Amino acid sequence: MKCLLAALLAAALAGSLAACGGEPAREPAPPVSSMELPGEPEAAPKPGPTPAPESAPGEAPPAGSVPAAEAVSTPPAAPAAALPDGFNFTAGPDSGVFLCGGVRVNGGSVYRYSDQVAVGSSWETPFHLQKLEPEPADEIGERLSDFDVLILELEDDTKYTYTFYTEGLEVAKSLPAADAGEPVRYRVDPEVYAELIGLERVRMGEGLWFPSWLRVIRKSRVTGIAFRSSDGESDTVYLPDDERFDWALSGLDISVRPGSAERVGRESRLEGAARIDIDFATGIRYRVEVNETALLVAASDMDHALRYPLKHEDTTLRELDDIAAGKMLPLTGKPVVYLYPERPTDVSVRVDYRGSFSETIPAYRDGWEVTAYPGGALVDRADGRTYPYLFWEGNTPVGWDFSEGFCVAGADTERFLREKLALLGLNAGETAEFLDYWLPEMQQNACNLITFSTEQYERLAPMEISPAPDSLLRVHMVYRGLDAPRPIREQELEGGFVRRGFTVVEWGGSRA
Repeated sequence: MKCLLAALLAAALAGSLAACGGEPAREPAPPVSSMELPGEPEAAPKPGPTPAPESAPGEAPPAGSVPAAEAVSTPPAAPAAALPDGFNFTAGPDSGVFLCGGVRVNGGSVYRYSDQVAVGSSWETPFHLQKLEPEPADEIGERLSDFDVLILELEDDTKYTYTFYTEGLEVAKSLPAADAGEPVRYRVDPEVYAELIGLERVRMGEGLWFPSWLRVIRKSRVTGIAFRSSDGESDTVYLPDDERFDWALSGLDISVRPGSAERVGRESRLEGAARIDIDFATGIRYRVEVNETALLVAASDMDHALRYPLKHEDTTLRELDDIAAGKMLPLTGKPVVYLYPERPTDVSVRVDYRGSFSETIPAYRDGWEVTAYPGGALVDRADGRTYPYLFWEGNTPVGWDFSEGFCVAGADTERFLREKLALLGLNAGETAEFLDYWLPEMQQNACNLITFSTEQYERLAPMEISPAPDSLLRVHMVYRGLDAPRPIREQELEGGFVRRGFTVVEWGGSRA
């Protein structure tokens, strides 16, 4: 860890991080000064002399309405007798868990309003915040230009919003179902601060991006959420007292391509789209539409909508249609099979699943018959379409063996999975796909009991491939969400997978 922090320190305050690539919008995204967040006005952290912009329902991060280089003076804050709110983090009893005033930190996001996206913050963020040694200050330099705010969320729905300047932070606190209080400025330890900024910039370069209007939603202000399927045949409304309410809210974790937000008319629509209507206690309503390639979000108090291309086009719409139909997630979720031949090759793949498939892409006709290409592209010889991988999921109860494994705090799940998946042999792209599917639901749990199944999974879903691959990797995670940690013998995982010749890689998981 120290080596990583030292390496990041030198570059942490130098320059800005360029926006990630994506499909160009038909119209350029408007400048940050016009990219507001919807919601009722409240006292939000102010980036400059311009009045605070409107906030999203239940939260009020600033919309970055003035240039980042503009420094602003504010009256000196009263001296703090003890470590102030927003910095008073302590390690919890479980690995990777942090507490603030005794309340668990669920996680956080870094927001960039120039293209209206947010990315999950580093899991180590609270660790660095509690080491900053804050002192109330008047001048804290100029606003950073490459990201706008960091928002940390506590288990009770309290939120802390941090605006980054070159020499310190501006911090505001929002209690559950309440507006943000007045922001306070602090000078901080420059070395620790540089490390913190460096870590967040790393996350911006490697994390999954989400629409900021959806990411900023506060559960405590949602009064109902309604899903309608893309074919219009299924409608389901989820209310806060519904035991499936959290599951329905997780359907809003839809990753998009950064740098590609397109401002469109408020009444714009998407063809063939599933629709989500979200009502808030403030009277605001969101309309979210998702089809096979794009996401559109509109708010009742905004004069425009935002449209994004989806990052993962193959399963998002199907998953929303399932929520609209009230279908719970499958027990075995998204095993995907990548084929990497050395030259274009006709390949047959058969999965003898000891259960019933709930979905296959492309269609499973007693197996898949595809032409595979070295870069991983697959052309289904039955429909002629190109796919990035073979996909299946299904349902059959399994008494999974948890005699060994890992008990991982929800907040620590991403770090854990990145480490273990790399050890097992997944590359960066495969790991990103894995996290995009599994992380949103797992990080909401207090703890996750995790094991990587080999023999049991092979018995559940034996796979035949012709021609036989030169190297084969099958990674199957099994997990169970827990309210509290429990002891388990640590599983020893074998690494050292070498890709040679015709390589086949599969990853997937099961909910126990």
